[in-house]
Amino acid sequence: MSWRGLNWSGSLSWLAQRFSVFGIVLFFGLIVGGLLTASSDFVQWHQWWLHPAVRFLFLLGGISILIHQWVGVRDILMDYVHPDKWRRLAYAVVVLILLFELIEIFILSLGITT
Repeated sequence: MSWRGLNWSGSLSWLAQRFSVFGIVLFFGLIVGGLLTASSDFVQWHQWWLHPAVRFLFLLGGISILIHQWVGVRDILMDYVHPDKWRRLAYAVVVLILLFELIEIFILSLGITT
């Protein structure tokens, strides 16, 4: 199979959706583990969040959620929005929302504050 045949339809889309679930499970495991092991002290929460592994897993989990969202919404739009101009408009709106989410994920994972 050549690179021309690898588009976001069929089995590549299916694989992206399935593999992104691993990142999502890791992400929720991180959140649940943090909730179960942390106390109510803000300093301990902050120290836990500043650990590089926590931030990296947050970044991977966030990107996995974005991939999962894109594949799911794209498939829904392909199935139910038939006029091309409306589908392209919907794609553009979804991409803008996902880009905003990606920026927020990077801001949170890199610890950028204003």
